[in-house]
Amino acid sequence: MLKIKNINKILILTILISSFFSTSNALKIIIWDKVQENVIIKKTSSAEVSTEKVFETYAKVFASNLPESYRYINLNFKNINKNDKIYSSLQKLIYTDLLPNSTITINSKAKFSKKLFYWFANNFAWKQIFKLNPESANLYVTESDLEKLIKKIEKRKRIAKKNEEIKTKKKEKIFEEKVERMYDVFETITKKHYSSSEIDKNKMIDTAIEGMAIGSMDKFTTYFPPQKNKNFQTSLMWKYEWIWAYVHMPKPWILEVIAPLSGTPAHKAWIRAKDIFLEVDGKKVTKENSLLEIVSWIKWPAWTKVKIKVKRWKKTLLVEVERKKITIENIIAEKVSRDTFYIKILFFWNDVVKDFKKALEELKKEKNIKKVIIDLRNNPGWYLWKVADILSYFVEKWEKTVVVKEKNSSYSYKSAWYDLINFGKYRIIILQNKGSASASEIMIGTIKDYFPKTTIIWETSYWKGSVQTIKTYKDWSSLKYTIAKWFTWKTETWIDHIGIDPDIEMEDNSENSFVKNDKEIDELLEKAKSVK
Repeated sequence: MLKIKNINKILILTILISSFFSTSNALKIIIWDKVQENVIIKKTSSAEVSTEKVFETYAKVFASNLPESYRYINLNFKNINKNDKIYSSLQKLIYTDLLPNSTITINSKAKFSKKLFYWFANNFAWKQIFKLNPESANLYVTESDLEKLIKKIEKRKRIAKKNEEIKTKKKEKIFEEKVERMYDVFETITKKHYSSSEIDKNKMIDTAIEGMAIGSMDKFTTYFPPQKNKNFQTSLMWKYEWIWAYVHMPKPWILEVIAPLSGTPAHKAWIRAKDIFLEVDGKKVTKENSLLEIVSWIKWPAWTKVKIKVKRWKKTLLVEVERKKITIENIIAEKVSRDTFYIKILFFWNDVVKDFKKALEELKKEKNIKKVIIDLRNNPGWYLWKVADILSYFVEKWEKTVVVKEKNSSYSYKSAWYDLINFGKYRIIILQNKGSASASEIMIGTIKDYFPKTTIIWETSYWKGSVQTIKTYKDWSSLKYTIAKWFTWKTETWIDHIGIDPDIEMEDNSENSFVKNDKEIDELLEKAKSVK
């Protein structure tokens, strides 16, 4: 008889269904540091169901409504192939972390212990739904047991839905009360406050709206009052003089670097992605300062220097950066060795598709090229449709390149198939770092989907998997807010707050140095050139 104690304390579970005797099968459960016993599986009778049927039911009730990406999980189980009916059920359970992707043998036609069936169901549901009766140890699962499981789970779902509806109604009532309170606070302050005649009502409203944007808990959702919006729109045109680092403010008192643009003053001063600006020319960054206010401290005029106190990891250093008015190229392309061609994409901005085509035309002229290095370090992204268009040079016609999921719908970008270069004949190597964000991550993830042998070098990417739009109001204020999330095509990978991990992770030796010699060798590029 199988003895299982302290089920809620079990931490790690491995299932093993294997040949135990030459004339019969055994179901062995191995529970970490707990128990190891055998349950003999006999020949299935007409009243009893197979392991295949049991796992099909588990998948139906515990792992339903999954994205198609679960189908791309390759199972490690022995004696199971893609044509087996149980294959899809196991994929679903593994996708939802209900089962480990083990290298054990499964006899899908053998029958299933009733006690084991109850035990699994309880653990999958994270709550007891069946009693573990001792007499069930020598019994086996029937159609009736499967029906009971389905009914119990459906009942739990109905109760959960009803409870959720009750909670929603309570939340709606609380929300209505708070809206009334908000209007009352505004009326009280503007009419009864001692200094009501001196209070700027517009500033009150702007501050309240900014607070709502912050309250969305989405760091990419921001409200810009009229003047701040003007500054923001100017920043989008890249026509001002400053240090050329792409920054954002995830919290009111944190100004963080997303990426220093390559070849710019910030990059040459060795400012890095994830650096936090603490002071600008002696002015401390506080929760009272807005993003654009701090950026205004750093801007203007060209050829002057600004001192920025930067926090990196646990260290704080003072960096001096020269402001410049510069023209930033979209693409840098050149042959870097006898058999290697190098393409650096700085960001996905205007004309980047046209410039990428020119780079590929240069690549096509070159002979003996075996490797193509695509450098996306410190590329902060920008336009989604630009990277989708560039991916048409990699992906065959009508194949998906990016899957975009909006609030109530979803759509896919499909390749127009610009048949200029056959990337299948090249060894593709991608350079990325913490500053590789958004559209850069789309490009990396989709290329990896279609060209699995692609090698990614350096460190995990930034992790921005969302799409924003800007709504402008009559007074020229604006709201930048998230409207969608994007996923790579084949695996439907979503990298938000996760990022894309490199295949070759290299040690970052820059912790103690902010300023590098311009003649220093690009160690990462050299590593990429050496990849076989």
